[in-house]
Amino acid sequence: MTDSERKKFAEEYLLLLSEGINPLNNEELSQDDIVNNPHISNCLKFAAGVIAASIEAEEKERKRLFKKTDFQISDEKLKAFSFSKRPLSITELSKRLNELIDTENMKRFSYSNITSYLVDNGFLQIITASDGKNQKLPTNSGKSIGIFTEERTSTRGPYTAVLYDENAQRFIIDNFEAIFEYSLRKKEEKHVTEAAPILPWTEAQDMSLRQMMKSGSSISQISMLLKRSEKEIHERIKFLRENSDSLPEERQGEYIDFNFAEDGYKGIKKMGINGTRYIKDEEEMLMPDIDVPEYEE
Repeated sequence: MTDSERKKFAEEYLLLLSEGINPLNNEELSQDDIVNNPHISNCLKFAAGVIAASIEAEEKERKRLFKKTDFQISDEKLKAFSFSKRPLSITELSKRLNELIDTENMKRFSYSNITSYLVDNGFLQIITASDGKNQKLPTNSGKSIGIFTEERTSTRGPYTAVLYDENAQRFIIDNFEAIFEYSLRKKEEKHVTEAAPILPWTEAQDMSLRQMMKSGSSISQISMLLKRSEKEIHERIKFLRENSDSLPEERQGEYIDFNFAEDGYKGIKKMGINGTRYIKDEEEMLMPDIDVPEYEE
């Protein structure tokens, strides 16, 4: 028996005694028994409370010290993924994925990792609605793999649901290794960006930003080329617009078919389960050949 278990038993026994009950047989003790003396009874309750507080403090400390391991999943477990004939939302899909791991000891895989990958690879695009909120909606490439929208109504009013049919579910699971590696790269980039000092913008960088915006580069592409976080890029675009700078709308990872691209755009063609798709490569990104200035010291 562990110390925590002993404390729990002691707490339960003291509480029973404070209520005039024999903890060994759960029978009521006589009114003449000393534990029924109000002073003794209150002391027993107090002692039980002290033990309970000690148990709670130890549990909080255990949770603070305990760290779940990073997400990982084997190919064998992925094969056990339960595909649905009924279209799923991305949260339902990620829930089914996380059911394949030990979530008590391992971190869950966030659905945002999947949607970010789909945005950066041209299957989803970020659209700003009239209320100012952003939503990731399928592009033509996304629709071709089985991502579609459906208008629904909830207690809060009408909304657009983004759903993934069985083909889209299989596409995500078949490409999960790439999605997982993408999430690791994004996490590492975030750590590097957060650790780096925020440097002032130069005129040359502003010019490069304008060029890339006008050529249709996505925010993630601009972020990588200028070596700044996506948050910095958004804030700079906002600043330039507020200061009467004419800039086109941001394009969040929109798909560019390299067969029709111009001005130095490059792309990579890859065969997927639903035919040809176009993806970005670490070295040959879907970006224009633009001179990017280094930071000024």
